[in-house]
Amino acid sequence: MRRRDFIRYLGLGSVAVTIPEAMHAVPAAATTLCSDKKTKPISGSWFEFQHSAAEGGYWNEALAHFTADQWRRKVFEIREVGMEYLVLMGVARAGKPFYPSKIAPRIPMGCDDPLEAVLSAADECGIKFFVSNDFWGDLDAYNMMLDKGVQTVRFQAMEEIAERYSHHACFYGWYFPNEAMLQPYFVDACVNYVNETAAFAQRLTPNCVNLI
Repeated sequence: MRRRDFIRYLGLGSVAVTIPEAMHAVPAAATTLCSDKKTKPISGSWFEFQHSAAEGGYWNEALAHFTADQWRRKVFEIREVGMEYLVLMGVARAGKPFYPSKIAPRIPMGCDDPLEAVLSAADECGIKFFVSNDFWGDLDAYNMMLDKGVQTVRFQAMEEIAERYSHHACFYGWYFPNEAMLQPYFVDACVNYVNETAAFAQRLTPNCVNLI
């Protein structure tokens, strides 16, 4: 079985995975499950260029060397396992962007513009992207919502990103990467942050769908 088929059917036939003779039955089991109208397949996932330094480890090192073609292949691979939506978790890390920007020097990567690479690939294969508008400063979710300096840079970046990338058919909307702050209800800082950011996003990209 190809690796991609294994990923697609993982969890649907764990016994079949361990018994070679039964592996041919896995697609049939998957077909039965997918035909069950009560069972909805997962159709979206997270996507990132780098993880936090504390947890990234070998993951960050490997992705830092990805070429534009490797990013393209990764997006196509994700589409092949059934994903329709991808949420880009961050367009920057520690105040430095992953794309060519006038705001700050770009994080060194294996290709000049990873964001352009993945969005172009998504246009080709039909994936819809929610594009992040952070992380330009403090990683503390609460401070990120209150810090006016971070907000200024965030809005500058959104203008830049909209100008450079919103023409892509796959640019489905924006992702605001802050925790919901349910304590047990949304705190005022979160409500204000979402309202202000959503209003700004609508001015830049009127047909966007925003994800919190």
